[in-house]
Amino acid sequence: MKPLLSIIIVKYKSVSFLKGCLESLGKSRLREIIVVDNDKNNIGYGAGCNLGAKKAQGKYLLFLNPDTFVLPGAVQKMIDFIDSRTEVAMVGPRLYLNLKKEKQLSFCRFPDPLTSIFVFSPIKSLWPDNPLFRRYVYFDNHQQTQTREVDAVSGAAILVRKDYFERVGGFDEKFFLYFEENDLCCRIKDRGGKVYFYPQAEVLHFGGGSLQDQTKIRSYFRQSRFNFFKKHYFFPSAFLTEAFIRVLEWLAELGNHKDKE
Repeated sequence: MKPLLSIIIVKYKSVSFLKGCLESLGKSRLREIIVVDNDKNNIGYGAGCNLGAKKAQGKYLLFLNPDTFVLPGAVQKMIDFIDSRTEVAMVGPRLYLNLKKEKQLSFCRFPDPLTSIFVFSPIKSLWPDNPLFRRYVYFDNHQQTQTREVDAVSGAAILVRKDYFERVGGFDEKFFLYFEENDLCCRIKDRGGKVYFYPQAEVLHFGGGSLQDQTKIRSYFRQSRFNFFKKHYFFPSAFLTEAFIRVLEWLAELGNHKDKE
């Protein structure tokens, strides 16, 4: 009998976190767990997920970061929710930073060029309460307590119908790390599927389990950000948006360097 659910975890230098993640999932005959080992040949997060999805037999796919800990009942709650709403193609749980249940960004809107400048540049640090950032994080529901349709959910834990995932071609492997979930959500919504945030399901996402090198993190983030802009904006807008953000980043780094002298 084929499993109802396939849980796919892409591992990259995160053995200690992975053990806790697997323990939190428990055991069930109705699911399979596929761990993709990216340690020797790191092909990127999206590509690793696609590799796992090709081997998956479940009706639903749960993409789970190794540095997560699934709280009791969360997986079944997401399955019950998506199973009861045929229009829902993807669902994400409520995320917390730690056992104290400090909130973490679980969902967001797709950023347009102007919003991107206020969300992804140093302006966010200088003006954290700016209206464009508030809109990006659905500030009207900042407590994250209501089930709602959203643009995108966090890639730390995503439950998606396998047929929809295959219909849109899976993750775009041009995104080595970061923004791959935003792109996937965008394509799913373009095909008529709905993306939902479901806070009754809860997952801890500790973060930083796979990559510690801040220089590499910034490089991957910038490249994936620009890839997202190029794919979903007109190229002149994408180029100007990315260029303006990088100038602001450069000025901020220059200012920090002078402060340290």
